[in-house]
Amino acid sequence: MSDTIKYMSIGFFLVLIYKLFYGIADHSSSITIFNQNQNQRSISLESFIIYSDEVKDAIARGLPLIALESTIISHGMPYPQNYKTALEVEDIVRSNGAIPATIALINGTIRVGLDKESLHHLSSVGKAAIKTSRRDLALVLAQPDRTGSTTVSATIFIANLVGIKLFVTGGLGGVHRGAEESFDISADLTELGKNEITVVSAGVKSILDIGKTLEYLETQGVTVITLGSDYFPSFFTPKSEFKTPNRLDSYLECAKVIDANHRLQLNSGIVITVPNIFPSTVDFDQSISQAVKEAETLKVAGKEITPFLLKRVNELTGGKSLESNIHLIKENAKVGALIAVELSKLKNSNNNQQTTTSQNKEVTATTTTTTTRKQSVISVVGGAVIDLISHPNNALQMKTSNPGVMNIKVGGVGKNVAEIISRLQLETLFISMVGDDVQSNIIYDHFRSVNISTDGVKRVSGSSTATYNAIMNEVGDLEVAISIMDIFKKITPDYIAQFKEEIRKSKMIVFDANIPLETMVSLAALAKESAIPMFFEPTSVPKSSIPMLSSEKAGVDIIPMITYSSPNVDELLEMSKKVCLRVSNSKKVEQLCREVDKSNHKDKSVQSIELHSNILLEAGMQTLFVKFGKSGVFVMSLNKETNDNALVSQHFDAPNIKDEELVDVTGAGDSMVGCIIWSIINNQTLQQSMAIGTKCAAASLISTDPVSPLVNLNYILSK
Repeated sequence: MSDTIKYMSIGFFLVLIYKLFYGIADHSSSITIFNQNQNQRSISLESFIIYSDEVKDAIARGLPLIALESTIISHGMPYPQNYKTALEVEDIVRSNGAIPATIALINGTIRVGLDKESLHHLSSVGKAAIKTSRRDLALVLAQPDRTGSTTVSATIFIANLVGIKLFVTGGLGGVHRGAEESFDISADLTELGKNEITVVSAGVKSILDIGKTLEYLETQGVTVITLGSDYFPSFFTPKSEFKTPNRLDSYLECAKVIDANHRLQLNSGIVITVPNIFPSTVDFDQSISQAVKEAETLKVAGKEITPFLLKRVNELTGGKSLESNIHLIKENAKVGALIAVELSKLKNSNNNQQTTTSQNKEVTATTTTTTTRKQSVISVVGGAVIDLISHPNNALQMKTSNPGVMNIKVGGVGKNVAEIISRLQLETLFISMVGDDVQSNIIYDHFRSVNISTDGVKRVSGSSTATYNAIMNEVGDLEVAISIMDIFKKITPDYIAQFKEEIRKSKMIVFDANIPLETMVSLAALAKESAIPMFFEPTSVPKSSIPMLSSEKAGVDIIPMITYSSPNVDELLEMSKKVCLRVSNSKKVEQLCREVDKSNHKDKSVQSIELHSNILLEAGMQTLFVKFGKSGVFVMSLNKETNDNALVSQHFDAPNIKDEELVDVTGAGDSMVGCIIWSIINNQTLQQSMAIGTKCAAASLISTDPVSPLVNLNYILSK
């Protein structure tokens, strides 16, 4: 049983005991109870809670979850910045290995995890949503026509109720100045005292009494930690005048404290504060002081005070406070996700894969413990790559250091396809190699987080993990890049032979062009022996033509053994060019090649695409999925029922994604291929296969990840 499910089970059991005494049933069943008048009522907590498909999938797979509040969306910033920021924050959580669960009240139900439509609804409703603290939950749920956005306190309560143990927010409520007379103390603090939740935030705003807030948290038994600093942060600024009760310097240290808290069953929370390092010369404290005075003059109080102050401070700082607010919530999301991943690894340490190192510094394997996998349905052989993408803050200057941001992603064609297939619950054997460096740890961690088996992924001592390091300019165009891909040369036929029996039992062999030609030939031989279809993903223009050279360089023509291939138009032209340069036994191929030379069909017109596709099909391939960017996909095959093997060309539109919604094109083609492979294995028609493939490509285009975390069976099969 995963720890997420375990905590949920324990949580609901305790809720059941509590509710039996106080008159409300538990989450998992409707229990008949009686009031003093013996009126029979049946109330189910389950009827109040709706989980998104993504959250349900994460629970089923034991993935780390991060709770997110919704008041920051509705009341924390204006539309459309709130919607854009909400999407970006969720993507940051996903890209760092966890699954976001934004919590809100919609149509009389508690939503744990919101789809894009619900996020947009909440963002556009804005301040018309009821700002819902713990005290307001019953009131809002009793009015199904109202939308409620959860505050920190309500989110803490709900997250603990459903078993989510980490919660990321912007700032924490606290003790208000003059509380000794007003007794104005945020419900956030009392909820932390009685819920086993860790809240990651940027501290509390300087409008509050930070010293008394720290004292009150101590009274409530709440552990307070600051990451990487000796001082407690004050939201807009990285440090206040108060020293932090505890300093930790790594995500793993934080995870160990959380784990110990759970083991002790303290039933109280933890606050982890992250200093806001947003670069600014603005004096936020002065602006806050002025806004506080104005609030006092206007007698703004209660739940209206925070939105008023945020809006007024943003006006006084010329918009810099909003920028800072957005920056800090994104940074908190990243930190929270990384802590969640470390916590997940701690709690599943008995199942973690251990690395063994051979004394002769050759290939070493990552092995699992006693767990055994089912027979793989798909065997994928190809690359897993670390992508380092760097963007400067200002105009790029050469020969010096440039302040900026760096994104680290796990990519690679083979890996992307394998991940998609695994997400769609087909057992997948992924065969690849990595080095013995830090980058390989990132890859292994990612594989564990998305449930990809690493039985076929080997570490090579003394080698570097495949890495692509791109430096972009200030407008986002590539300035220069360095790639390290030598590791893939070690994916040899001898290495593949270790998995021969499992590959032979697969329903399809998939390979990308990162692997050596002799390894492609070895895979083709296995495919031919066992009558297994092969899918070739060309990867890049220079690499795409490698299989086309097999007859000259390896003495074996593997083109007729390639059942499917998915080149883009540039790769298609390169592949057909190489076929035309070799000696051919097919008069039809020679005729088509002469037609290319005669008509100079080297452009990217539909006629050119069909001509070059025909060359590859006549050379022996069976089906081509030709990717043409925004112009869609052409599916090419030959009609074997006609005497002249007439070319059959079918066109399918590209995903309908608006420019402003487009996030990253990287991985869209691979995502489409993975979903098409799933469709082929499941005997879908071509139209069904392309509809599913297009849907997966669309999800990738609006995600910061090459493979969108949204992709699962529910996603591809939904209308």
